[in-house]
Amino acid sequence: GKVQELIKAGKSGNFKIVDGGIEILGELLTPEEAKVMYQGKEGKAVAADKGLVVALETALTEALKLEGDARELVHAIQQLRKDEGLEFTDTIVLALTGADDIIKEHEVLILNETKSILGDVKKKAESVTIGERTVGIAFSKAKA
Repeated sequence: GKVQELIKAGKSGNFKIVDGGIEILGELLTPEEAKVMYQGKEGKAVAADKGLVVALETALTEALKLEGDARELVHAIQQLRKDEGLEFTDTIVLALTGADDIIKEHEVLILNETKSILGDVKKKAESVTIGERTVGIAFSKAKA
């Protein structure tokens, strides 16, 4: 009958770690009988080691999603550059449509990673899916 009381007290945090065991309601349980485990709330990851408990927020915020989309966009541009046979050292003039929110927040990252400058391009845009949007990517090799 006391087992249910011990479980309830343990779940509510009413216990102490004593000599490698767990003391709950005056009972000392060995590591073989009981183990302290940490479970994070939804959107949190929890780990514990040597008395230290760490909880990390794992929920995706809009800012994180936007950063992920920016990195996907960089990858797509890089793949298109490669498909065109451009060298890593070639600078391109880049035109993007459908990615205003990404550009607003991550323009420097995109331009630096793709060795690009924003401008008008006379080529037809390639459509790629980035996150939940369709983005048009057009570029041409910049004149030296």
